[in-house]
Amino acid sequence: MDAAQRLPGERCRHRAARHAQRHTRGEWSGAQPQLQFLLRTPAQLLRPIGVDPPLRLPRCRARGAGRPRIWPPGARFPEQERGRAVDRHLQPCPHGAAPDLHDGRHRRGVHEHAVGAYLQDQIKFSEEWHLLASARVDRFDQHQLSRLNGQVLQRTDDTFSPRLGLVYRPLPQLSFYGTASRSYQPTGSSFFFSQNLADLRPERTDLIEVGAKTDWFDGRLQGSLALYRVDKANVATNDPARPNVRLAVGEQRHQGVEVDLVAKPLDGWDVRAAYTYIDAEITKSNNFPVGARPANVPRHAAQVWTNYEIGAGFGIGGGLTYVGARYATADDTVRLPGYVRTDARLYYKHPRFEANLSVNNLFNARYFEAASTNSQISPGAPRSIVLSLRVPL
Repeated sequence: MDAAQRLPGERCRHRAARHAQRHTRGEWSGAQPQLQFLLRTPAQLLRPIGVDPPLRLPRCRARGAGRPRIWPPGARFPEQERGRAVDRHLQPCPHGAAPDLHDGRHRRGVHEHAVGAYLQDQIKFSEEWHLLASARVDRFDQHQLSRLNGQVLQRTDDTFSPRLGLVYRPLPQLSFYGTASRSYQPTGSSFFFSQNLADLRPERTDLIEVGAKTDWFDGRLQGSLALYRVDKANVATNDPARPNVRLAVGEQRHQGVEVDLVAKPLDGWDVRAAYTYIDAEITKSNNFPVGARPANVPRHAAQVWTNYEIGAGFGIGGGLTYVGARYATADDTVRLPGYVRTDARLYYKHPRFEANLSVNNLFNARYFEAASTNSQISPGAPRSIVLSLRVPL
């Protein structure tokens, strides 16, 4: 394992919710290109090719009438349960009847472009000391035309993301490292891009991490320990003078410990385990008190996964994912309980292709995955079966 691999790499991790959120920078990793076919359940069928399935809109009840109406585009589910919207506090539709979404005149024209350039250099001072430095520049351009009212929203951001890492390897089986990096997350998306978001600067994430990695018994036992600190800036927060306006002036801090272990007790059998402790707090905000815990950030998260090769190219795998309790919002009043999810898979490897049958949420556990507000809570996906076929090109 070389020095570049011993650094955290281009993870650019958002440690606030590592189990569910991660900023992917999109550098070319050097992996062999693949052609992938997926067969999923009907609700997931369109996702593999980058197209969202038809929007299932929650309903609200018009004032003084028994006929339900759907929320207009841009509204979010008031409350969800097992994949369907359940509004337990029915409210009048603020904009009256929604337009026909199948009418092409009512669709939005959204264009997103991202262009980046990346430069990296690795310097080997000796067998023990290695330095890795990189820099990346990006341009994010978002443009949206609403055919409902002709409104045009546009924003362009140019960002510079540096990264510096140092590795000290006193023994072939042991190395210590330190790294510092900066990354950006543009506001808005093709699903939700409003005037408020168009006025916000990209959210900035600064990462500082130190740790150690070890490799024993010819790779049969590997482990890593990391201490990290992530400072987030330009977090969206309300303008005290204008309630409907958002400002990119909020700040958060996330720090903690990560432990990873990989063991290969027998040939064809590997076991992987990971644990993360996250101490997170708001350090600046117009919405919530300083010291409050950010939304959707568990204090503890862990995962265990194992694979076993049966023979003749066949193998099985399975594991558990644990996510601790979190708060729905940073006012720390509504608490989402922790949960454990079980996943399993059966796979077949051939020199020309690889087939994989995955069962996510094997026991159909009921849990809450995340929340937008104290009343807009998203349930975890029910049991799903995914059949995929990867063909190297």
